[in-house]
Amino acid sequence: MHEYWLWFANLNINPHGKKRLLERFGTVDKIYDARAHECREVIGLTKNDLEALSNKSMRAAKKILSDCERIGAQILTFDSPEYPNLLREIPMPPYVLYIRGTFPNLDEKLGISIVGTRKADKSGLDIAHRFAEELTNAGAYVISGMAEGIDGAANSGALATGGATLAVLGCGVDVVYPTHHERLMREIIDRGAVVSEYPPGTRPLGFHFPVRNRILSGLARGVLAIQVPIKSGARITVDFAMQQNRDVFVVPGSIDSKLYVTSNRLIQDGAKMVLCTNDILEEYQSRFPNIRLCTPKNGVSEKHNFSPEEQKIVDAVEFQDLSVDEIIRETGMDAQTVLATLTMLELQGVLTQDAGKRFHLK
Repeated sequence: MHEYWLWFANLNINPHGKKRLLERFGTVDKIYDARAHECREVIGLTKNDLEALSNKSMRAAKKILSDCERIGAQILTFDSPEYPNLLREIPMPPYVLYIRGTFPNLDEKLGISIVGTRKADKSGLDIAHRFAEELTNAGAYVISGMAEGIDGAANSGALATGGATLAVLGCGVDVVYPTHHERLMREIIDRGAVVSEYPPGTRPLGFHFPVRNRILSGLARGVLAIQVPIKSGARITVDFAMQQNRDVFVVPGSIDSKLYVTSNRLIQDGAKMVLCTNDILEEYQSRFPNIRLCTPKNGVSEKHNFSPEEQKIVDAVEFQDLSVDEIIRETGMDAQTVLATLTMLELQGVLTQDAGKRFHLK
């Protein structure tokens, strides 16, 4: 059945026409087998649409299947049980998704998309990284576009403490864009996934990205906007989010900065202003039992002159209780160093153990 979906998804027919064809015939193989006069009965199809439907060649579909096998990409079709219901419900869902890595179940997880300008300043990059890191530590799943600026910082932040993240691309899942994000893309695939509606080998053409943005918002429960200029892909994503009835969260900024013109206007128009990660998490705690609010350090680091090893452990347990083995994995330190450092931190009154021998800040 994959071949039929690949044939259908790559037909040069407008999305509304494809939707009507599915409503009329029910399945893609029946669309493929439909006679010309049956297709002409579908309301809204143009002459060019009908001409596209007359092309029954499976050559392109077979090449895509071969390319996916070569690069180890998974194909997720609209009728697959694993296809996200969140995405299925949006006005123009992609009929095929190409995936490299492990695609999360975003119908059960709290997915938050983080978007913003490609021309972010240092403050914006730091904010995106921090929010993504804290959302991941709190049990949420961060989605972004792996682009320059805010997107890349968000994907990196989610990975910073060993978490996973999802990147939605405007090119094939075997194409690195921007090219200097090659290492980031490898890490995302190793610990999360990259996904695209474009077949392998598709170049990052400019018009792909605004179209891609409906998937960024469609996969998430909410969209966090950081530094949104007047005309930007981030603004397009926010518009899609509103059309899809997703929550919109916005980090405010200076009224004198071009980077925050649209951000501040969105807040004025009803988007939720957020100053910390908990402002987002508190919206979802009742629906997602695994989500917990971030616990502030209460000035722990400021009160102690920690060694580098101590600081690593304090940072690791800031938002989550961890066992010794988990601390070893999170910090990358050897067992002997971790055990000795834990003892010192307990003696200082910084850490304590619960009954399950998991460490947390006092």
